[in-house]
Amino acid sequence: MCFSASASFIASGGLAAVGGAALHIAKGRHQKLIAAIPLLFAIQQGLEGWQWIALNNGSMNMFAGYLFLFFALLFWPMYVPMSIFVLDKKQRDVLGIFVGIGIALALFFSVILIREPLVIQACNHSIVYLLHIPLNYAVTLLYYFTVCGALFFSSKREFHWFSVVVFLSAAIAAYFFLDAFISVSCFFEALLSSLIYFYLKYHRAHARK
Repeated sequence: MCFSASASFIASGGLAAVGGAALHIAKGRHQKLIAAIPLLFAIQQGLEGWQWIALNNGSMNMFAGYLFLFFALLFWPMYVPMSIFVLDKKQRDVLGIFVGIGIALALFFSVILIREPLVIQACNHSIVYLLHIPLNYAVTLLYYFTVCGALFFSSKREFHWFSVVVFLSAAIAAYFFLDAFISVSCFFEALLSSLIYFYLKYHRAHARK
């Protein structure tokens, strides 16, 4: 993300702590899928920390780069709809559509990562992943339609607000950091994932009443 290796590693450490706490209070396998999201983002942000170290030394860490893009492009459009699908039994007919689109996007991006060359560089205190994606703007809109749509069409009202803030964070990243959109949007979404802990804590408190 922006700034430096230290910013990425601090975000990674904080998200790991939040993710551990979220997993601790999660009830059952269904909630644990959601609770694991901050911890998974912690891994992704840690990868960007290692990328910063490589870039500061005048090289690229291709392993960290491809693994970061695995999370950004393949994993999240599948995992988010699937975890909501498992958690939300009331809306599975609708949520199944987003699961299908997420899988299709992951397959599409898999082909891109295999076929297209990747260049990673630092620009304006951000990491830029130079990767040719056909119909880039349309694919990006479909990506956020999938992730935000799964959140919005869930029967859980809290997820509706998640969908709004995730979409707004992506819009801000696109407007101010277009060249580094993948890196910056993932950083914003990583920070927002910490809200999952409060969602689980709220439901745990109300379950005791």
